[in-house]
Amino acid sequence: MEATRCIEGSIMASATTSAASEIGILVIGGGAVGLSVARTLAERQIGRGVLLVERHAKLGWESSSHNSEVIHASVYYPPGSLKARLCRKGNEMMYALCKAKSIPHANIGKLLVPKNMDEVRLLPRVLATAVGSGGQGVRVVNRDELRDLEPNVEAPAAIYCPTSGIVDSHGKTQVKDENREEVERVWGGGRASPQVLKSQ
Repeated sequence: MEATRCIEGSIMASATTSAASEIGILVIGGGAVGLSVARTLAERQIGRGVLLVERHAKLGWESSSHNSEVIHASVYYPPGSLKARLCRKGNEMMYALCKAKSIPHANIGKLLVPKNMDEVRLLPRVLATAVGSGGQGVRVVNRDELRDLEPNVEAPAAIYCPTSGIVDSHGKTQVKDENREEVERVWGGGRASPQVLKSQ
């Protein structure tokens, strides 16, 4: 397996000249996407070293741990679009990851509730988009079903998305920190904490 160096901290100068000569690919940012990209490149044994740089003291300190923490169900994107396909697949993968790594999460579902009768009349169109984009089990619920699902919401109808959920994004970051030895075993080692000021 090709080693990937995972560098966090403050100055790029900490990386030695010999180490730099082994680097073929630079991944900027140690959030969820950067970590996934770096690991995938390393596991594919591309024949070049992979360097992951992160400007913060820990991985996943920006968008990856500061977001709505929603596990989306692919209900908004145009049917057949790349976003729809990735969202549907990501939904499945996120639940699998949370289960495998004991990351706090809950498959609580989501309700799309109309605010007025004009929006009620739009529900069939919204439902068609949701089903067409791959939302699993998405359906219209009537007033009684809505009251059973959420007693504090009043509307003549709503759309229920059963595969939507929530995830503790800080828990994901904590899992990464707790698995530091595994990360460094797969990605090599090294620490520096560079900040990219300009790229071409």
